[in-house]
Amino acid sequence: MRAAGFGARKPLEEFDWDALPAVRQHVAALLSGGFLTDVGKVVLLGRPGTGETRLATGLGIAPAGHQLLFATATDLVTRLIDAHRAGKLPTEPTGSAAPC
Repeated sequence: MRAAGFGARKPLEEFDWDALPAVRQHVAALLSGGFLTDVGKVVLLGRPGTGETRLATGLGIAPAGHQLLFATATDLVTRLIDAHRAGKLPTEPTGSAAPC
């Protein structure tokens, strides 16, 4: 948990599915662990307080035997700004993203 960058343990069993019923099917697909070998990255976006951190933590503590990294949007933007200032930001993005 600490190495991945998660804060408090937030199991999915405690998630309020009634607040976001549309994401239940997507989360169930992610729980299969396929993203760990197929895509490798999951980005959860939403308004503040809608459960992205709880879902990410729940997904992160579920799979065993994999190394994971959790970062907030603020963390990622800070890392990009620092890399840009240091002249270490690539000029072209790498990888690909697929909508879910």
